[in-house]
Amino acid sequence: MVKQIEKEMKKIILIFAIIFLGLSIRGQEYYMPYPDNSNDRIELVAIGRYVFITGKEYSYRFYNTNIELNYNRLYLISLAPKNRERVYNWAIWIDLNDDKDFEDPNELIYKTEEHGNVRGSLKIEGDYFGSTRMRVMMSEDSIAGSCDDFFKGEVKDYSVNFEKSTGMENTKNEPLFYPNPASNYVIFNGYFDQMLDYCGKAVDVLPDNYRIDISRLSNGIYFVKINDKWVKLIKQ
Repeated sequence: MVKQIEKEMKKIILIFAIIFLGLSIRGQEYYMPYPDNSNDRIELVAIGRYVFITGKEYSYRFYNTNIELNYNRLYLISLAPKNRERVYNWAIWIDLNDDKDFEDPNELIYKTEEHGNVRGSLKIEGDYFGSTRMRVMMSEDSIAGSCDDFFKGEVKDYSVNFEKSTGMENTKNEPLFYPNPASNYVIFNGYFDQMLDYCGKAVDVLPDNYRIDISRLSNGIYFVKINDKWVKLIKQ
């Protein structure tokens, strides 16, 4: 009887130790949500010149990407689910003081509910410089917080780095699509207008949301208008 009581007490102590350890880890590291991505998943996340296409994977994942960002600068963003026939809630947080959470009032930097692909822009304000983390959440249901669990959707975390502005950044030449040169397709972040060949003749292409198929075009130089800007594209 005494041995049985001791055994049960050891189990209770072990349970409390695990709970305490979990709370300690959660307080020191970012909390990992547990959504259900069996219905759909995030296929594209693009911010400025950084574009990430993800395959079928876990409902939560962290990417050590080291995205370089600056404050008070306008960034174009594109978000896309695999299933573009549904309406989703999207939210983006950035831990702007590196306290390992996204709970501060100014850390929710973008939120929307849209059908299919999402295109927009955001401007980040803050005074923290160094490495931190960005969280992108897609959910079929309304999003209450950055640590929501057991919703239908997916969560992606990305490492970002804020550098002090020198006032000399060249924002006009920021790439709007990649790869360039390209052979089969081009992925763009923004609003596609038209494409011209080297002689100025319109090229008949049909963008698929964020992707342009150029596999059938002849090799050479083309000009693509995205977000009212002309960009030279090399097909090879």
